Amino acid sequence: GSAVGLEGKSGAGKSTLVRILLGLIRPDDGSVSWQERDIGSLARAEKLAFRRSVQLVAQNPEQAFDPRWTIGASLSEVFAIHPALADGERSAKERIADGLCAVELPERILERQPHELSGGELQRAAIARALLMEPRILLLDEPTTMLDVSIQAQILALLMRLRADHQLGMLLISHDRPLLTYFADEIHILDAGRVQ
Repeated sequence: GSAVGLEGKSGAGKSTLVRILLGLIRPDDGSVSWQERDIGSLARAEKLAFRRSVQLVAQNPEQAFDPRWTIGASLSEVFAIHPALADGERSAKERIADGLCAVELPERILERQPHELSGGELQRAAIARALLMEPRILLLDEPTTMLDVSIQAQILALLMRLRADHQLGMLLISHDRPLLTYFADEIHILDAGRVQ
């Protein structure tokens, strides 16, 4: 899959754009299309398929998890929301094990709560949760800014490997031009709500 970078300084409209791309808010002008359809006009089943296909990896990985639940419970919830994912030859438990393996986390992490994990472990778990949805696109909203520099490099290398292994398209939104240059095939600039 290809990787597109979107560079924007604070206040450029990055957060608003993410919400628009996820279909959470409607744009004032223009539209977002998925498989040649405006996402605002999708029927309920199509909207569910869209929400599976485009997964967010946020700046703060804690947002992906209920603080009261174990990581295992949060990952299992994916299959309650999208029962079709549990169909087929592999059980939910096997799929979760595969997801953890893909992000290089041990299965013992399933018994932990979010506050017991480091920032890097939590971001890996958030990526694993996104992968369980079998997405086509990962929307990466400043996915490394909350992490130590050494961990940032590990997460970027992981994302690049997953992109190749799973044929994922990726949109990386960041204020960091060197990071975007390293990661993305092409870079666009977001300034005052407009993409240059």
